[in-house]
Amino acid sequence: YPPAVKPKKYREEFRKRFCEALLARRVLISEGRTEYDAFPAAARRLHELHPSEFKTLEALGIAVVNAETDSQVAPLGEHFRKVGKLVFAVFDRQTPEHKAAIMAAIPHAFEASESGFENVLVKATAEGKPGVSP
Repeated sequence: YPPAVKPKKYREEFRKRFCEALLARRVLISEGRTEYDAFPAAARRLHELHPSEFKTLEALGIAVVNAETDSQVAPLGEHFRKVGKLVFAVFDRQTPEHKAAIMAAIPHAFEASESGFENVLVKATAEGKPGVSP
């Protein structure tokens, strides 16, 4: 089993996503369900709007894995890296200890400046900001 994944959880839900990640060339680890749903949807929409500039995550060979909590990002990243995957992770602001563990395990990691994906979206979007077009 992947690190820190209980057998019951693996059988119920994680198996499908874990197998998809094993077949993909690249893995994007998201910290939670909102991000797991949002990243592929955003990539699809960008591709629809600007197909010559953007591709879907599927077209790029990237499988998205929901770590379900920030404490699972580093162990999952280390696992997928050890099996030869190019691993990416996107997560919100972490404690220095969690961030160090993630950065050591995942070569392409991005920490948002806010805690909570919703806060990142609200504070980083241009809607309603004068002089900035969305």
